[in-house]
Amino acid sequence: MNKIILSLILIFFAFSQISNAADLSEMSDEQLSSSIDESLSQKRNKDNIKKLEDFAESLLQNKKYDYARRIYFDLLKEDPSKKKTFLYNVKLGDSYIEEKNYAQGLLYYEEAHNIYDDNLDIQLKIGSVLFGNALYNNAKLVFLSALKIDKKSNEAKEKLGEISFILGEYDDALKYYESIDSKNYNENMVINMLHSYHRLNQKQKAENFGETYLLVYDDFTAHFLMGKLYFDGKNYREAKKHFLHSIEKDVRNFSAYLYLADIAMNYENNTDETKLFLDKAASIDSSHASLDIMYSMLYNKTGNIKEAKKYAQSANKKAKTAFSKQESQKLLEYLNSKSPLPISKARTRR
Repeated sequence: MNKIILSLILIFFAFSQISNAADLSEMSDEQLSSSIDESLSQKRNKDNIKKLEDFAESLLQNKKYDYARRIYFDLLKEDPSKKKTFLYNVKLGDSYIEEKNYAQGLLYYEEAHNIYDDNLDIQLKIGSVLFGNALYNNAKLVFLSALKIDKKSNEAKEKLGEISFILGEYDDALKYYESIDSKNYNENMVINMLHSYHRLNQKQKAENFGETYLLVYDDFTAHFLMGKLYFDGKNYREAKKHFLHSIEKDVRNFSAYLYLADIAMNYENNTDETKLFLDKAASIDSSHASLDIMYSMLYNKTGNIKEAKKYAQSANKKAKTAFSKQESQKLLEYLNSKSPLPISKARTRR
């Protein structure tokens, strides 16, 4: 067999081995390194460059980032076109970001951005890395630049909405979210919008919005949020309905049981149901002072002062916040003095 034919066979096997993603995962480091060396040693023509790019992409898909970078670094040495240089830098950035090496990834994204500063995708990539690392103000500037490139970019609007929500700028959050077609809403966006309406005291709008969009997801979070919304609006019947739906979806929703116990005890005067909900909450997590405060209130309501004192003392020991400490202390003092003054209701919000 002559050397030319042998060389062609080696090239064929090098590229055919690496074209299949399943094969890559089965190859040893030595085999991969050998294949890359062989592939890189071949003459650079249009077809072989395309094969090298496909090889590098397969390596990226199989999380073989170091090997993929070897190819991209080598391709960059060949003084590729502006378009190719942009692409290789983006791919190098992607490889480092996948390994959570954000600083190095951003360097390559910036190299790409310097080539095409009006490219939307690279702006979104840079913004997403900054956002993911909680650099919200920096990310905001990048996403605003992305909107200048494409004022219809839903991804930029969504991220700007989320940043505004995180920073407590609820009017701005709604401005960005509401500029997106509602058919493109996702669960996180809808939940943030509902919270924003609520924080801005737009209660009716929050209720209408929640019933229209949030319950499409029909999960425990959706129902729990609606329950809280109606609870705060003193519509305890609707609140209870949603909290019950919430625990149907997630039987370990501790906070939902506390809200249900609050409604049963303070607004329905149903002590049996109150204890049932408190027991359910206790079986999930008995470490919260708020739970013992409610037990104490329940036993006081039923006339069992001894148990009421025991739980008030327990709540005082468990209290991790100044509010819980104060409430449990007030309750304990009331029980010890048998004061006729009414007990302030323990808030179940968390």
